Amino acid sequence: MFTFVGSTDKIVTVYLGSNSSVTIGDLSVKNAEKGYSGIEWIKLDDKRYPQIDQITIETEGSEKVDSFECSAEALLTLSASYISLPEKYLTALIKHLSDVAKCHVSNNTFLECSITNSKKWSNKLVIFEIGETKLSFTLDELERSKSGSSKSMLLRQSETDFIVFGEPLFAKYFTVLDYQHNRIGVADRRVTFQERLFGIVTLIRILTFIFLSGTDVFKVRLSFHRVLPTSR
Repeated sequence: MFTFVGSTDKIVTVYLGSNSSVTIGDLSVKNAEKGYSGIEWIKLDDKRYPQIDQITIETEGSEKVDSFECSAEALLTLSASYISLPEKYLTALIKHLSDVAKCHVSNNTFLECSITNSKKWSNKLVIFEIGETKLSFTLDELERSKSGSSKSMLLRQSETDFIVFGEPLFAKYFTVLDYQHNRIGVADRRVTFQERLFGIVTLIRILTFIFLSGTDVFKVRLSFHRVLPTSR
């Protein structure tokens, strides 16, 4: 659910950067329709909640798809650092992950998993389906912390009947709140200029290091061959 205060010909955009900085802006609905063709729009119900229809677990590179029906309204909030699900849906999710991990929740804390198949684990996708729109997350993207084969996830049991989408959603998707048309929009996360620049600088440093290291090794090899006595 969201509430908008101000002119109804504007929409609110929310973007969560990799350094956890939040950017909130606004732009006209007309410009958004033209300039953000990649946005998938989700119609809200009368109470302004998106309705989750199904949760699917897919394995990348495999045709196997597990899914279970879901009938829950969703809340979008930046005040939560996790995604929470009602008990019956979290229990179903744990069951569908049993081929790659042993997971449990105790004392209403975060989902804890002991990985049994790390390769398949990394290829798993958890997909929340809202009509034609799919919000997908890899299990690695939902990782909170890890210690060896044990991982604490950004998933927990909801205290209400809502599915709560917190920071993981805003970190992965560019999110648009359109009050005028009673809908929200999501698009693939855009890399900021600062993040792109950091990536380029890092790549240059790595390539420079490899080049210099290779040059030094080449010199050492030359020197080594020069002092070798010729065989008679």
